[in-house]
Amino acid sequence: LPLHQNHMGHTFGGVVMAWMAKAALAVAARKSRRTSGSLLVRSVLRIDFKCGSDVSDHLIFRSRLNAIFDGGRSAEVEVGVYKRSLATGEETSM
Repeated sequence: LPLHQNHMGHTFGGVVMAWMAKAALAVAARKSRRTSGSLLVRSVLRIDFKCGSDVSDHLIFRSRLNAIFDGGRSAEVEVGVYKRSLATGEETSM
């Protein structure tokens, strides 16, 4: 979307990070049977963007629950981001 792009037509990294947080909250809410509004992101260990994405790319977020701690009050969630080119259909890890 145009709101999510810089002057070169690339997606803002901060927007992608916000979408990653939503993907992490979605899997945590599903596994904990809580609403995502009652959960929060307390920390981020690492984010590496290997490549950028154009606004025309489809972004795919794959999140998985790695561990549950503290009697179910904390969780570790991993989120992978992939882009799919509309022109070729090729999927690339970001």
